Amino acid sequence: KVDFSTYTGTDTYVAFLYTPLKTFDYVYLDDYCWEAIPSCEKAPAVTVLNAGVDPTSINLGWNFDTTHVSYIINYGPAGYDPVTNPAGGQTTTSTTNFVNVTGLNSLTEYCFWVKAVCTNGDTSFWDGPHCGKTGCPAAVSLPYFDDFTDYQFVTGVGEQLPLCWTEGTGLLGNSATAVAMGTSLWTYDGFANVGANGSAKMNVNYTRNAWFVSPNFDLGTDPNTHRYIEFDIAMTQAFNTTAGIIANDDTLAFLVSYNGGVSWNKSDILELWDTGRTPSAAGDHIIHLLKGKTGTAQFAFYGKSSISNNNNEFFIDNFSIKDTVFAGIEEVNFNENFKVFPNPNNGVFTIMNEGAAHRTSVKLMDIQGRVVYDNQLYFTKNGRKQIEVNTLTSGVYILLLQSEGKLEQHRIVVE
Repeated sequence: KVDFSTYTGTDTYVAFLYTPLKTFDYVYLDDYCWEAIPSCEKAPAVTVLNAGVDPTSINLGWNFDTTHVSYIINYGPAGYDPVTNPAGGQTTTSTTNFVNVTGLNSLTEYCFWVKAVCTNGDTSFWDGPHCGKTGCPAAVSLPYFDDFTDYQFVTGVGEQLPLCWTEGTGLLGNSATAVAMGTSLWTYDGFANVGANGSAKMNVNYTRNAWFVSPNFDLGTDPNTHRYIEFDIAMTQAFNTTAGIIANDDTLAFLVSYNGGVSWNKSDILELWDTGRTPSAAGDHIIHLLKGKTGTAQFAFYGKSSISNNNNEFFIDNFSIKDTVFAGIEEVNFNENFKVFPNPNNGVFTIMNEGAAHRTSVKLMDIQGRVVYDNQLYFTKNGRKQIEVNTLTSGVYILLLQSEGKLEQHRIVVE
């Protein structure tokens, strides 16, 4: 700000002189204003201090001015203007050069305007808009789905993570592990190296310990409500679609934390891929049953490598969490397309189509969420298919039948 109050000349022009020091050297000018010095100056250098951090509050600060005694802060949703667009606006005040505005909605853009009140009793013009977005909620409600379409490069921003996902580094151990959140070797790419974005990818080679961490999810308070966690996983050689081979030092783990991601350890592993279990190059669909958990849960994909050998890439896509409620050992039938009998059985049972289903995905999972049978079957009206899994140990299994966009589940008891 340049004060011309002592200027005694008669010229009414202002010029900017800039001498470039090299080719393509530029200077930029913006927000030029020529006006009479007001009796009450605006709050200087108003800044949103914590955009994208807190889920329900935003902090604003500005430089101290000895002529100011207090401030009026008006705010509202994106596009709010206290004069031309006052709809949805609210007001708070401050007697310092800082204000904490609370009671906001998470993941929402707000615009703020500040008016100073001076020692002479006058007020300044409004200064704004100063806009910022609130952060992720403390816990995301279910159901949840993210296909990672927004995981990509954004001009002027750089790599943009999926909404409320984070990444970090740290070696997973047998005791509590704290992850140093920030950046990691997880990035975006086409799933299984097909396309250029839309999935999460980690290159597994050299010494690497990288985390790709989900939002925190609200599991509620009912222990009888269980969840299906589903996602797609693939592994290829680096930079192509050829199937990879997991080296002895390579690991990809899917973990859960029940303390908001404060710590993780090996006992939290829900699914593990190593030399004994390799994802296909085309991709595998994983269904994991999370049973009897309440409170909040956060999930992570952890990739580890310790030497340079096989140069592979892991891919994750289409992450979802859905509720399902079990009621005893009887079958739970949502869409009433199928009948399953006998139940209990010895591992051999029949599925009968009593609805309009045709081509049907048939999956059988144990109570740990591991798929022990997976097939695509075609049913005619009132058609029957016999399923033989008599090599399974005795216990309870979950039968998932998906057809015509509908999901049906039955609880199977193998004696």
